[in-house]
Amino acid sequence: MEISTYPEMNDRIKDILTQSGLPVDAYAAKRIEELETESKRLREALEKVDVHIRSTSDPVPHIIQTLKNTLPEYKCWWNIGE
Repeated sequence: MEISTYPEMNDRIKDILTQSGLPVDAYAAKRIEELETESKRLREALEKVDVHIRSTSDPVPHIIQTLKNTLPEYKCWWNIGE
């Protein structure tokens, strides 16, 4: 069975889970929110990569910088602000 998902339904589910008062439901609502935030952040990074590819003759440096700014494994105290 295939299930389609919609942002509006996610919002409604988060509201229901938050109002239940059960810790497990609060956890699920929080996790949904975290995943939505992460998805948005990664989608924005992909859009930046796409712009670099389409608009510059040498997109690789821009792509590398976007990846460094986006991926958690590059988020270290020694390269903050690079």
